[in-house]
Amino acid sequence: MIQNNLGAAYWTLAEVKDKGGNLAKAISAYGEALRIYSLEEHPVDYAMIQSNLGAAYRSLAGITDKKGNLTKAIHAYEEAIKIYTSAKYPLYHKRVIANLELTRQMMR
Repeated sequence: MIQNNLGAAYWTLAEVKDKGGNLAKAISAYGEALRIYSLEEHPVDYAMIQSNLGAAYRSLAGITDKKGNLTKAIHAYEEAIKIYTSAKYPLYHKRVIANLELTRQMMR
C-alpha cells in the first residue's frame, strides 16, 4: 500500500512541478503496488490501484504519446471495473465508468 500512496503523492506533485517526470514516477509506483496486489489475491486493492493508474496515464497523455497513454488508461480502467461492478460497488463503478468514458472521448 505504500507504493500506492507513493504513486498518489507523485501524481499530486505532478500538478505543481515536473509533470511528466512525476507522473512517470507515479505510474512506476502503481506498477510496483500491482506486483503485490493481484486481481486474484487482493481484488479490491487491485481495482483501486488500476483506477489510480488509469488517472495517471490519462494525465500523462496530455504531455506525451497521447494515443499510447490513453490506451493504457483505458486498459487500467477496464481492469478496475472487473471488480468494481455496478452490483457490488455502485459508487466506484459509476466513477470508473465516467473516467473510462471521458478517456475514450479523448481518443477521438
